Amino acid sequence: MKKLISVFLLAFLAVSVFSQTATSVTNGSFLMPTTWDCMCIPTDGYIITINHDVTLDSDYMMSSGSITISSGASLVESGTGHGILFTGTAALNVQGTFTFSKLAMYGGTIANTGTMNGLDSLYLGVDFSNDGFVDAVEVSSSGNFFNNDTLFAVDYLSYMPFNNNHYAEIENFFINIGASNNGDLHLGDCYNNGHLWNQKLMIVSNDFTNAGRLDNDTLGAITIMQNCTNGDTVNNDARWTNNGAVTVYMNFQNLDSLLGDGTFCIGLNTANYGYMNGTYEFCDNSNPGTLNLNSGYIGSGITYCSTPCLSSIAETDLQPVLVFPNPASDYIHIVSVDMITDWALFDISGRVVMDCREYSDDFGIDISDLHAGLYYLRLETEDNSFMKSIIKE
Repeated sequence: MKKLISVFLLAFLAVSVFSQTATSVTNGSFLMPTTWDCMCIPTDGYIITINHDVTLDSDYMMSSGSITISSGASLVESGTGHGILFTGTAALNVQGTFTFSKLAMYGGTIANTGTMNGLDSLYLGVDFSNDGFVDAVEVSSSGNFFNNDTLFAVDYLSYMPFNNNHYAEIENFFINIGASNNGDLHLGDCYNNGHLWNQKLMIVSNDFTNAGRLDNDTLGAITIMQNCTNGDTVNNDARWTNNGAVTVYMNFQNLDSLLGDGTFCIGLNTANYGYMNGTYEFCDNSNPGTLNLNSGYIGSGITYCSTPCLSSIAETDLQPVLVFPNPASDYIHIVSVDMITDWALFDISGRVVMDCREYSDDFGIDISDLHAGLYYLRLETEDNSFMKSIIKE
């Protein structure tokens, strides 16, 4: 009996230890007991709630327990190069601001309705639904990523599906498994080696290669500002089905299969070494009525420039919204294809520093009173939203 009681006592003590709570009571260091109501330093297993501005000058790891950053509060790295690692059942819930160099989610759960920035490296080994603002240099994801608000990334390496439902801006995007876009997707260079499904607006400012499967829906619009290749040089099984609109401002070549019933508008040279079949409109502005080079198969259902394409594609504005000058010291100018209905300017913490209801396609914003640094300008039209990085000098 005594042995049984001892076992229960040990179990009770274990539960008590690993379910301890710590709630911030003042601004301060994570490693100072006076920051917390428990007068302790929270460790792995604690249920941690941050209601103030808390700094952390070290690496940190959790395998159980949780960290919740409340709205209006923050957890900010003090120093540089530190990281936070989550494994096991640990949970991170960002409602306020999370600013750290490195975050690795090897396990547990993550939710964001606030702001996550300052990230040099973000590794996601778990599913992530972003309902806030994320700004990272490098993102590597082996979990499903659902972007329901705003994502900025320099490099994004996808090992599991990436789903954009609002606004994402990625400089270098490598798709290894799959990606879907039902919002505004702005890319620098993009290489698709998986399955890319576009349902709305996708703009690639540099080169684009489809070496996998690409489906562009009826309402999908893809704009590629430089060169475009549809082809898998290893397996020769790339397939692009275009039922919407595709615009390529420079050269286009098809090595594998090009299908669908949409439209292609090409600015410079075109070449087909593969299989082109369907009922789509294909218009080469440098050589209307045909392709510059064909050594493959072209089906009889394809038409050439039967409806006007861009008469001078090089003279057409590549962006639906222009913001200039950038960098700027006192004034920025906005020119838009569609009427801007609202705009807001955010600092790097996600705080709104300026906003206005607008109804204009050509206007200016005075930023002379802002501190120098990086800002984000969100512009809203009736149908779309755009996010631009602004540097205030």
